[in-house]
Amino acid sequence: MTRTVLVYGATGFSGRAVAAALCDAGHDVVVAGRDAGKVMALARSLNVPGRVFGLHDPAALAEGLAGCKVVLHAAGPYAATAAAMMAGCVAAGAHYLDLAGEWPVFAAAQELGPVAAAAGVMLMPGVGCMIVASDCLLAHAARQVPGATRLRVASSQPPVVSRGTFQTATRLLSRDVIVRRAGVVRTVPLGSQRRSFNFGDGESQCIGFSWPDVITGQHTTGVANIE
Repeated sequence: MTRTVLVYGATGFSGRAVAAALCDAGHDVVVAGRDAGKVMALARSLNVPGRVFGLHDPAALAEGLAGCKVVLHAAGPYAATAAAMMAGCVAAGAHYLDLAGEWPVFAAAQELGPVAAAAGVMLMPGVGCMIVASDCLLAHAARQVPGATRLRVASSQPPVVSRGTFQTATRLLSRDVIVRRAGVVRTVPLGSQRRSFNFGDGESQCIGFSWPDVITGQHTTGVANIE
């Protein structure tokens, strides 16, 4: 038995790929977004229902999510869109997933978490190829070194960056970088952290960047110092 999965932002680069993959896997899929022409064209090409609605009208959002058990939110920049969709999912009783890489989204999900849990709704940002992988890496590292007190996670530059990902990254640029110290999220000046990592091609010099694992990693590992 399948559950209806609504892909919002399905006409974007990532959303289109996710919607097609879900269809190929045999799921009941609904594609959705704000552009009626693009949404309905995609719906016809995939032979699935299409819905057109925005995120800032609670009534329209509730109608758009009606009957869907899982929502995959693919409409970035997530820092500007995720909070409204998470709230809509909690109200509709639909589990929420997204492809976010912006740390404020994870902080917002943690804040809304108790309300979502009471409603029986799961909030899981970052299910793309970034945060799931890095948070699992932190968990693996913590298990390999029992009693670890500090964790650092590093990422090399991806070979392909979509337009949406590039726009998101530029929005996150700041003079301050978040780190976790003794369990508390703090900021340090951009460029003040410089470390060397080997990604398989020799040592690479890296600088600190605000990454969601600073928000999620303590919950995952129990380690109170993360950067």
